[in-house]
Amino acid sequence: MIKTGLKQLIRNRNNLKIMMKDRLFPNEILNKNIKFKNIHTGERCFILGSGPSIVKQDLKKLKGEIIITQNHFHVH
Repeated sequence: MIKTGLKQLIRNRNNLKIMMKDRLFPNEILNKNIKFKNIHTGERCFILGSGPSIVKQDLKKLKGEIIITQNHFHVH
């Protein structure tokens, strides 16, 4: 019988193989997004996180700017 920690290690190793395969051989979604690569080169842009402090910020000041968000920013 395999101990739980060893099972988890084997599972993590298998998941890592799957993740690395995706990096080496990009899937269809990544291929479709290639058209967006460098479309804003040379332009000013803002990258926003979704931490709790964002609630205190006046985001109206960014109107008309190029903004990239991540995680669950849409909840703000």
